[in-house]
Amino acid sequence: VVKQVAAGQTVIDQKLSAAETTKRARAHRLSARQLEVLQLICRGLSNQAIAKTLGLSVNTVGVHRAGLMKALNVHRANELVAYAIRHQLVDLL
Repeated sequence: VVKQVAAGQTVIDQKLSAAETTKRARAHRLSARQLEVLQLICRGLSNQAIAKTLGLSVNTVGVHRAGLMKALNVHRANELVAYAIRHQLVDLL
């Protein structure tokens, strides 16, 4: 962290970053679980990989994905990722 600051980079505590992301997600009316699924979608995981990571069924992940798309008014996965990045709903690090 010290080296990053010395190099002129902005450093934000991960807890603060996560709190801000959660705050933005609430403004978009997303549940904590939807936010988790969105994060994993944006990292390029398939529904099967998301299900395994979160201990859910593939069908449940599909339901969360559909709910995200409806809540954010997008119709394709690439639009979902673009929206999430644009509105800072995910941390891609």
